[in-house]
Amino acid sequence: MLKKLKNIFQENELDIQKLKDLSNKLYFGEEGARLLDGGKNKKNKKAEPLTMHVINKLNRKRKILKFWDRFKLKYLIYVIWGLGIILVLLIFPIIYNKIFNIPSKNVAGETSDWISFYGSYLGGLFGGLLTLIGVRLTISHNNKQQFIKDFPQKDLALRDIITEIKKLMERIKECKNEKELFSCLFEFSSKEIELKEKAIMAGPTTYKILDKLIEFVNDGYTIKHLYIMNSGKNGSIISIITDYINIFSKLRRGLFNEYEKSAV
Repeated sequence: MLKKLKNIFQENELDIQKLKDLSNKLYFGEEGARLLDGGKNKKNKKAEPLTMHVINKLNRKRKILKFWDRFKLKYLIYVIWGLGIILVLLIFPIIYNKIFNIPSKNVAGETSDWISFYGSYLGGLFGGLLTLIGVRLTISHNNKQQFIKDFPQKDLALRDIITEIKKLMERIKECKNEKELFSCLFEFSSKEIELKEKAIMAGPTTYKILDKLIEFVNDGYTIKHLYIMNSGKNGSIISIITDYINIFSKLRRGLFNEYEKSAV
């Protein structure tokens, strides 16, 4: 059967990886497929023997990347803004002086009046810009504080969702026939509202992926088809449920990493 399918793919020049990606999107949604794939397509690298030299090299690289991420996120924007302001303050008086030393017969008023006008005008502009930066920094700080405050509830919600899916997987493993399988899936589906309330607390990505899982669980035709294709075994269904557990676990790790950065 597998050889037959492979021949069909080759005859029609279909990309098996693209079909796999499409299948992931259908089962897990855009966000789920992206998380399952690790966020990006990585090229396979030649494996190195795990020696102390390789371990130390990886540790050094990890420390450098961690430091750079923290520096980039926390200080780089401020450094760029600071250098930009200093540059403007140094160059502007020179340009200002050059402009007002250009002779012109069509300018109304005295040079001193125009200098005074532009001085107050640009002073107001810089003042407004600094106020805007201050407001943005305040909003960013408040958002971080709010995220830190909400983190325990978000983490707990994700943990509860993962626990329920793991319970579902264990129950599916114990199912001996199709009737028991559908009974088990129906029981999980009956918790939809409770689980979605937790998903709302955890965030929109969690909600979308959970919605895809419940859609899969409620799709009796697909479940039955997978069950028959596997000769009355639950292997394919368990594999899909396991992928969902991995996706939600990645979401939880990502949430913790964000918390760690915010709390620094």
